[in-house]
Amino acid sequence: MLNWEAQVAKIARIYHDLPDADRLRAVILTSNYGEAGAIDFYGPRYGLPKAIAYVGTYWFFGPGDLPGDVLILHGFPEDDWRELCGSRTAPGFVTHPFAVAEQRDLTIFVCRDPSATLQDVWPQLEGET
Repeated sequence: MLNWEAQVAKIARIYHDLPDADRLRAVILTSNYGEAGAIDFYGPRYGLPKAIAYVGTYWFFGPGDLPGDVLILHGFPEDDWRELCGSRTAPGFVTHPFAVAEQRDLTIFVCRDPSATLQDVWPQLEGET
């Protein structure tokens, strides 16, 4: 739980820096329910949409209505989602020296032009993490 609000603030800066057309289509996808919960808890004060995640009970909420043309990926290793993304940038990084190892140094990626929609890949993601 260390640094979660700071992570959400960083994601919000990336989200709000997107061009208007991209922001309207942007989906925030996290690698675990803690990150998704932090976005859902702190996100409203930063003007963020709800997060999606394919772990735990978050998977049951599904990918939402947006296809994921623009994905903000938080908490994923560099190689995750690489094959799906048409293009990918890394506009942000979050770290905290006391966070658990898997959440200590996280790059935030923006994926555009994926080869499949979230709705298409969602059924295969159940239980991935």
